[in-house]
Amino acid sequence: LYGRLSYSPYLPPPMSLCRICYKTVDIKYGQYSCKDEDCSYVVHTKCATHVMTFDGKELEWEPEETGEIEDISPFKKVGDGLIEHFSHGHYLKLEKYDSVRDARKQCEACVLPIHLHDFYNCMQCDFFLHVVCASLPKKVDHALHNHSIILDPSPLPNDGELQCSASSRLSTGFKYKCDKKDCQINWFKIDVCCFLIPEYSTNKLHEHPLFIAPFNYDYEPFRCNGCKRGLTKNRLQCSTLCEFTICYECATIPNELHYKYDKHPLTLCYGEDTEDKYWCEECEKEVKPAEWFYTCNKCCITIHLHCLFGWYVYMKPGSTFKYNYRDMAEILGNKSSTRPICSGCEDRCRGSTYFKVDVRTLCSWCLLKGR
Repeated sequence: LYGRLSYSPYLPPPMSLCRICYKTVDIKYGQYSCKDEDCSYVVHTKCATHVMTFDGKELEWEPEETGEIEDISPFKKVGDGLIEHFSHGHYLKLEKYDSVRDARKQCEACVLPIHLHDFYNCMQCDFFLHVVCASLPKKVDHALHNHSIILDPSPLPNDGELQCSASSRLSTGFKYKCDKKDCQINWFKIDVCCFLIPEYSTNKLHEHPLFIAPFNYDYEPFRCNGCKRGLTKNRLQCSTLCEFTICYECATIPNELHYKYDKHPLTLCYGEDTEDKYWCEECEKEVKPAEWFYTCNKCCITIHLHCLFGWYVYMKPGSTFKYNYRDMAEILGNKSSTRPICSGCEDRCRGSTYFKVDVRTLCSWCLLKGR
């Protein structure tokens, strides 16, 4: 919303949904709404004045802002399929995905594989961007923060800069961050995958629409319907009276992904009510059918979620970051033909990446446990 909201002690019918919590606004009580006749935006008084949505500045006697519209476009077109992106010093060329040539390429912004999508390719170095990621605006408003946030293509290599405020995971990709010096929550940073979740949308996860819940009035833990963990942070909430909630980490798990040993895409299964036994193709341990897992029905393959999509999947090989606030960890790609032995568990590193910390080699599991 770019217009101003004004307090109204009463609104004429019809009744509306609050655009923050998506619960019904009782028009007989006070609320904030847009004064534009063509706009139906309305929010509860409690939602509008919450610290996560209101920056504390009253604008009643302030003049409307005028002047030039800020340029938030992330790139300039310099030719047919050729752009100059603000995050990179070379020109980027639009390319069609090739399964042989581009199989190992990763997007710099979201750090996910380029698989099956058109992408921009640097003409001088190994820099790649999905078309969607290349179009992300440099400045935007978001439901989880009360200031505009700025796209940062080069977060600093320490835990605080790499950790997403929405999902708590680490990512070496682009981040949106608040740059207000007087912001009470200026630690706010959100990675590209979490940012791309719509504010209000339908999803295969649930029968009702889900919306971004930017705060928790009662500060009581909610239980994620995906990972079953008790959490207090940001989440997606059912827009009806049902109690379905899901954390950002689970909400950003892709419905489909590619597995190196299967020519078909794997599909995310949200659990099955069955007594059948499944076994993970990756770690060869049992897969609990009631939990989320990936499967290919054509090839009868089942794989644990964490075996394919673990905690450090958003960490791109070739990057470094600060580990345990003191040591620098180097991220290395893990090829099946040269899997090193982990210094922590003394087993072969199984994930897509492994880490060098001083003279130690650590797999993703041992790094997570701080071994």
